[in-house]
Amino acid sequence: MRLRSVTYPALTAAALLLAVGCTGPQQGSGGQDGGGGGAEEQPQAGIVEVDGFWTDERLPDPLAAVDLTVPVAIGGDEHLATGRAQVLSVDSDGETVRLVGAWLRPTEGASLGSRSIASGLDTHATAPWVRLVDEEAGTLIEPLQSEETEPGSLARRADCVCSKVSSRNEAETAQPDDVELFWLDFPAPSSGEVRVMLGEYAAPTPPVPVTQGEQFDNAAADVATFEGDPTSTYGSDSARRTVTPLSTRVRSVTGSSLSSGESGPELSVTSDVLFDVDSSDISADGEDVLEDAAETLRDTASGQEVRIVGHTDDQGEEAYNQTLSEERAEAVEDFLSDELDGDDVTLTTEGRGETQPLVPNTDAAGNPIDDNRKQNRRVSFEYDPADDADTSIETGEELLDAPPMEETDTADGARASAILAQPGERGEKTDLRIDLRGLEADGDYARLDYAFALADAADAPKPTLFLGTTQLREHLHFGVNEYGESGFPSGSRVTLIDEETGEQFLPVSAEATGCLCTEGAGTDRAGYAGTSPMFSYFPAEVLERDELTLRIADSGTWDVDVAALGGGSDAPAAGAGDTTADQG
Repeated sequence: MRLRSVTYPALTAAALLLAVGCTGPQQGSGGQDGGGGGAEEQPQAGIVEVDGFWTDERLPDPLAAVDLTVPVAIGGDEHLATGRAQVLSVDSDGETVRLVGAWLRPTEGASLGSRSIASGLDTHATAPWVRLVDEEAGTLIEPLQSEETEPGSLARRADCVCSKVSSRNEAETAQPDDVELFWLDFPAPSSGEVRVMLGEYAAPTPPVPVTQGEQFDNAAADVATFEGDPTSTYGSDSARRTVTPLSTRVRSVTGSSLSSGESGPELSVTSDVLFDVDSSDISADGEDVLEDAAETLRDTASGQEVRIVGHTDDQGEEAYNQTLSEERAEAVEDFLSDELDGDDVTLTTEGRGETQPLVPNTDAAGNPIDDNRKQNRRVSFEYDPADDADTSIETGEELLDAPPMEETDTADGARASAILAQPGERGEKTDLRIDLRGLEADGDYARLDYAFALADAADAPKPTLFLGTTQLREHLHFGVNEYGESGFPSGSRVTLIDEETGEQFLPVSAEATGCLCTEGAGTDRAGYAGTSPMFSYFPAEVLERDELTLRIADSGTWDVDVAALGGGSDAPAAGAGDTTADQG
């Protein structure tokens, strides 16, 4: 099958609400009549109940709020714990933005600790992992970090110009004595509003405005406190600033892929099908691949300049990789110049070595991911194919077989449910129930909401279910986690396939640093009878299809009806009119 080119618009400010929304004005806040027509009622000082959570009414109405609800183990028993993260202020001084948030405990039921918006299992990791999505610019913005922190490493998540989060899960909720506040500083976005990603498993909030020079004024300082008070000056002159372009990627089942890179659309084939290891001599099989590439370029690049770019993985010396990438690009140009002689296609070359990986070469702990390194070893063709152009290239590679998932009784809150068997060979195997909750439009993308739980509730809880590394990947239901803790369920390897066209849609990513998807499940390595929510964003084009195959790593596939999940051209935008839904 041939792969059609797709367009890659950035998220727009016109995006309608997600299934996470802003709360309305807090109950009893100032500005409301006291019922008798007298003076305005003043916000009440001290801890009070508002909408099922403990807060102080003197705090400003939130710009956005996300309810995080996941099963947790407390005292050996399973509880459904809830917490509310509020965005109170996002203010810029021109160079830096400061976000101020509040973490609220529920008035009933188990309380989810604020450390759920930190990352990883390390009990000493108390830095909130919060990021901003600049929709108009199409970028993902990380908190300011020290210069010494390695970009893309897991360690960077514990190193930010920020306060800390400190509360833990509790089995019984009592009225707290204070409200927990937190703050982080970021590079200023280029747009006037942003979405906020709170932690590793909550989808971005709806757009919130970025004010200019309006510092957060804590009117409840006697009750609402930070663990590490903010400075009056935003940011740090020496801090690392990480702003990464968001990109989409569509892979052909024949082996090539089309992605939106910094230089525009990028059609790629892995170098492994063109060259031997450490060689820039095109192999016999590589000549067959390039003959098909020439046909694709002849059909889709007429009248254009095509930049041929060589890329390597991160193995070896940087200077050696740079030279190898240049030599491979030139070898491909020499071959294609003959193939395209007489065609209106201009070829140029460039080598970028290991500087522009499509996906992380290693997991966040530094362990190599062989499949990712193979994807990064590539030759790409940068040009602007027309919409709906057939840009696939036959490489001789095929997807690994993955067993079909068996549908089961639909769980509460789901549109469909199926069983995902644990892959690999091990003594005791644990199956999961996957719940599909919706596939709907969200701005210029489509958001898939889903969740997992133990298929057999009698197994719950299993605190160390998702154990594994890149060497033991065959045991991991969701495959290797590219962005978070090794073994944690991640949405980075959850894809959608159009079997008719041969397109495999991958989650929207921020190059090799993150994705618009669950980077680590809220239940960490544990499995429960209760559901653990996840999400993944895809190109909106998936909503135009009638049927898609959901593929979870190499563990299982499931044929789904797009319309039945709420998708399709006539489907309403996700969360339209919903201002209080949570992430549970």
